Amino acid sequence: MARTGKVGTGAAAILLWIGFLFSMGPALAIDDESEPLCPISMREAITLEQNQIEHLFRERGLLYLAPKLAEDLQLSVETYLTHKQSPGDPRDRALLFFIGNSETLCAMYWRVGDDPRFNLFIIEQLAVAPADIVPLIDDLVVEMQSSSAGVLRQARPKIGESLPRGASPVRARRGRPAEQILAELSQILFPGRIGAHVQGLASLTVIPCLNIGIVPFAAMDPDGDRVPLVETTVVNVEAELRHVYENRAFGWNGIIGSAVVFGDPDAGSDPEWSFPRLPGAQREAIAVAERLGAEAVLGEAATSRRMIDDIRQADYIHIAAHGLSSVESPLDGSFLALTGGRLTARSIQALDLYKSPLVVLSACQTGLGGPLDAGIVGLARGFVIAGAIGTVATLWNVDDDVTALLMMDFVANLQTMNPLDALRTAQQRVRSLYQHPRYWSGFMFFGSRTITSPG
Repeated sequence: MARTGKVGTGAAAILLWIGFLFSMGPALAIDDESEPLCPISMREAITLEQNQIEHLFRERGLLYLAPKLAEDLQLSVETYLTHKQSPGDPRDRALLFFIGNSETLCAMYWRVGDDPRFNLFIIEQLAVAPADIVPLIDDLVVEMQSSSAGVLRQARPKIGESLPRGASPVRARRGRPAEQILAELSQILFPGRIGAHVQGLASLTVIPCLNIGIVPFAAMDPDGDRVPLVETTVVNVEAELRHVYENRAFGWNGIIGSAVVFGDPDAGSDPEWSFPRLPGAQREAIAVAERLGAEAVLGEAATSRRMIDDIRQADYIHIAAHGLSSVESPLDGSFLALTGGRLTARSIQALDLYKSPLVVLSACQTGLGGPLDAGIVGLARGFVIAGAIGTVATLWNVDDDVTALLMMDFVANLQTMNPLDALRTAQQRVRSLYQHPRYWSGFMFFGSRTITSPG
């Protein structure tokens, strides 16, 4: 039996509350001191999200799967946040939903606790236009990986000067350190009174638009107290608002029944890219497989055909390898580099991962891809579409040795912690050894909330 189980079966559409937001009484506290309120109303936000989701699914070639969103967002969010992060954790849970049009970006924030009288809703406008937030986030990604001293899980083009290899622009606006950009983004993405109400959370779910989903939220400092979120709060980036409507959350009991582990494929035959071998990835794969009682598929054996055959029946998938992401062609140009060929995002999303596995992409840029209004199209989302509960993926070209250390710690933590807490704890350990956020904040959980199951 798989070690995950769905916690909720879907939030029923009981309340048609749009237009009656202020009549919710004690079930919803409106923070009327939050100014300025966003000019996008709740009804407009749902309509925008519906249009953007349809665009997203059209780009994926899956328009027939695009969900229809009902007007029950408030009830759905409160239901989604009902589950405690662990049985003994009394802290509140929160959701941060970003939505925008061509001119405006807004943040809608819900905070939910055990006493509904103190539940909170805040809506704020971001102090930046959509056209400005995308390059700012891209600059951060470039700066995070520009000065690492170690061996990066990074490819180099064989031909041409600058083949596209991710969501980072070829020419970034250099000159500002990553810490400065992080501080600016913390103020932008947690505007007004939202930042003051993030402190003390057990978990934060982010539903992004544009490329906000590739922000290293673990390094964010919402209230400016110089304590990043990694020290207090687990963060998951939901692939779609649909999963909130479905109350999609999973319990974790620490049992991994069937694991598939791939490491350091020999991708030297790729026609466009030079993929150096990764000794850290090989050590990582061997150590992870040994801990989980699985076989480490290494080097020449790590082919795309074998991976497709093996992962269909796994409830844990760990891939320590090279990966690339493409803005121009996110489905076919985003891929895992394997022996003898590529496994593209398009191929991944077509798989049937019926055991709802946890997927770990311990490779470079696996969380990147093509930014659309409703988020990123790429490898991480491809696995979620295929059925994974979530994907631990990377936001930039990560250091090989440090990544191996973090990932081995993460897997060890899974025996006693749910994946979100396991990742945060592993990031904290690396942060104690390597303070700069480039080493520990570039790992994100893309997918649904995973909580510790009672008992």
